[in-house]
Amino acid sequence: MQIEIIDKLFLPMLFFIGIVTSWEDFCFSKIRNKWIILGTIFSIAVLAGFAVCNLVVGSFYIIPWDYFSKVILNSFLALLIGFLLWRYGMLAAGDAKLFFVFSLLLPLKYYWKSYLPYFPSFVLLMNIFFPVLFFIFLKASWYAFKSLIKFFKSKPTFKMDQLINLLIKDKDIGGLIKISLGFIAIFLFVEKLRGLVAPWIVLYLPNEGFLFLLLFIAYRPLFTYLRKSKVVLILALLFLVVYLGQGMIYTPQEIIIELSRTIKMVFIFLVGLQLLRKLFNYYTKNATLKKIKINELEVGMSLVIDDEKDKDKKPELGTVFGGGFNQSQVDLAKKWAKQNNIKEIEIYERFPFAYWMFLGVIITIILKGSLVTSIF
Repeated sequence: MQIEIIDKLFLPMLFFIGIVTSWEDFCFSKIRNKWIILGTIFSIAVLAGFAVCNLVVGSFYIIPWDYFSKVILNSFLALLIGFLLWRYGMLAAGDAKLFFVFSLLLPLKYYWKSYLPYFPSFVLLMNIFFPVLFFIFLKASWYAFKSLIKFFKSKPTFKMDQLINLLIKDKDIGGLIKISLGFIAIFLFVEKLRGLVAPWIVLYLPNEGFLFLLLFIAYRPLFTYLRKSKVVLILALLFLVVYLGQGMIYTPQEIIIELSRTIKMVFIFLVGLQLLRKLFNYYTKNATLKKIKINELEVGMSLVIDDEKDKDKKPELGTVFGGGFNQSQVDLAKKWAKQNNIKEIEIYERFPFAYWMFLGVIITIILKGSLVTSIF
């Protein structure tokens, strides 16, 4: 298989686009479309050229035909996942498009240790998010530690209900029950999939650490659906009734042990996730803000609004996707500030993400697989 020629053609372009976009995102907070277009056109042109060569050569294929189908499917899924991550505010538009280009340019051989059918770039996605989340966790923990030292130096009085209020701010018990039932169903469903329904799914969810990272990334849309969607709740309950009912009939002792283990895992997961969210939110709201004059507000920035204090005069900006405000939202925010006689506003400092994505590419090339499964 003469697939090494793919490396010689794709890797230089991959590193060029990775370095350029990382530098521009760090210095100018933008990823220009011309690099996305360049990477896409280059990849399509090279693959089309190899396809033509295969047709001309005949029986001796330069690149196996199944390689083309794998690249096309992987790239399509990368584009779809990137769109969903942008749609739910987890990636800026430029970062989502860059993920697609990286998936298109990175040869499939670099996934071989953790190769996942249909969507091998899932490994790349995990290798991108794990280091950046770990980095933010360390920064947030250090900031929280320093804040706690200052807090205890002031000799405060502390009550247990304050901790409960911190973890469960809205006291929506019904919502918490829905979320808990939903996650119990998810964990049991994943266990059921391991080797029963579709064995290849085991590759995507090899252990609890991998599952935790995946659910942490997808917590926002997942929590929304579990909390508000009656259909999702009904499906989760239906699955639990069928799964537990069948288990109690045929293997009652095993199903009780498995259910007990799953409830413990879900409890640890939800408490851990809530603590991490609180830690990240605390860090974001206290250490990543800066004040600017209202006329300095630009496309890509995100306005800080305290929902408790400012809910009566909150501007109607529509949906803010990943990447911050668009031009119309900037205009609306400036108009809102003028009407409320606001001269200065707080914005979230932008977090350059392109070089973290490029780091994920480098990790994938070095490990030829998943960083998460290598650790856990």
